[in-house]
Amino acid sequence: MNDNFIDFRELVMFFLSELEEKHLAEFEVVVSKIWQRRNELTFKQHLSTPSQIIHHATQELDMLNSLHQSMTSLNAHPQIPDLSSPRWQPPPEGIYKINWDASVRKEDCTIGVGIAIRDWQGRFMATMRMKKPMFLDAYLAESFAALQTVILTADIGINQIILKGDALQVVNDLFRDEENWGQAGLISMDTKAVSRNFQTFLVHHLNRASNVIAHTLAKDALTIDDVLVELEDVPNCIGSLDDPIE
Repeated sequence: MNDNFIDFRELVMFFLSELEEKHLAEFEVVVSKIWQRRNELTFKQHLSTPSQIIHHATQELDMLNSLHQSMTSLNAHPQIPDLSSPRWQPPPEGIYKINWDASVRKEDCTIGVGIAIRDWQGRFMATMRMKKPMFLDAYLAESFAALQTVILTADIGINQIILKGDALQVVNDLFRDEENWGQAGLISMDTKAVSRNFQTFLVHHLNRASNVIAHTLAKDALTIDDVLVELEDVPNCIGSLDDPIE
């Protein structure tokens, strides 16, 4: 291996061309944890030890391997969905899957936020419905809903999550490193700031048909006065809904 790299980019390009897929994934996760360590020192004055970085990186790699094995198993043994049984796909043990959505009502410039938090056994740990006056912009509303999602999750003490929503623009904002000084972009920057507190934070995009639970909660939020959080209970508005495949 050549030790005379001009910069970090050259080192990365070398690894991309030389490392096997498994080792490349390890490199990517460790680098992301080192970057997170830098952010924690900058914004929170907290410095993780190297052993903590390796511990958290190992946990995330184990989770990613579990996800990969689950997807490989599904692809190798495709099944026709049984509509008589639950079709919601659970995350790996210890990880919480969280769906969010927003609904806009033009008549009174109001948005509804819907959030559903479930564990690896499919149990509802929390739901939230929130109504808020806001400028009628779907992008802004979805960005605000994503922020409320991570705030609620942090408040109830969950720190390993997969965040799922059907707003592709917001999902892309949460993936990007660059700053976005638009209204929605500023909200997404706040969401990313909160997400640094999570041990595991993944964001997935899904289509509207697969986000029916959060969408129904968001629609129902327009009928309440302010905010309604329910812990370990299923609101009536989604009690009879069948889960789509996610």
